[in-house]
Amino acid sequence: MEQPLDNQEFEHYKQAEIKYAGFWIRFGALLLDGLILSPLTAGGIMYNALFWKSTPVLVLVTALSLLYKPLLEFYMGATLGKRIVGISVINEQGEKPSILEALLRNVFSLVIGIATLIFETFIYQTAAFINADSLIEYSKVLSNSDFINRINGIYGFVLLSDLIMLLTSHDKRTLHDRIGNTYVVYNS
Repeated sequence: MEQPLDNQEFEHYKQAEIKYAGFWIRFGALLLDGLILSPLTAGGIMYNALFWKSTPVLVLVTALSLLYKPLLEFYMGATLGKRIVGISVINEQGEKPSILEALLRNVFSLVIGIATLIFETFIYQTAAFINADSLIEYSKVLSNSDFINRINGIYGFVLLSDLIMLLTSHDKRTLHDRIGNTYVVYNS
C-alpha cells in the first residue's frame, strides 16, 4: 500500500518538467557507490576469505552490500552516489519508489548476488578454499568454477541490455528501470 510522501523533495517532479539522467551521470554515481562500498565489499569479503573464513561474515557482508541500493532508493530516493551527483530514482507517480519497486528495480543484482552467495557458502567448505592462504589461491578456487563463469556471462548480458536500452530510449530507462517502474532523473 502506497503511503503519501512526507518528503517535499519529490513534490516538484509532479509539476516540473522531468530531465532524465543519462549514461555518464549514472555511471559516475555507480563509481561513487563502488568507492563507498569498497571498504565493506573488497575489504570485508577479501579479509574474511583470507583470514577468518567465516560463512556468517560472508553472509552478513554480502547481505549489506546487496541491500544498499534498494534500501537507500526506498528510504531516500537515491543511493549515496546518486545523491552526490544530483540524481534520484522516482516511480511513475514522481515519488521515491516503494520497497517493492526498489527491490524489483534491483532484481538482477539481488538474484545474481544471492546465487553467488549460495555458491560461495559451498566453496567455503572445500579443502581448496580452507587451505588457500593468498588472494591468488582464493581467486583460483573461484575461477575454476563453471558456475561463476556462467553468472558473470549472464550479468554481462544484463548490463549490455541495460546499456542498449539506456542509450536508445527517449526517457533513458534501462531494463531494470522498466522492471521496477522507475526513472532516474536530475534533482531540480
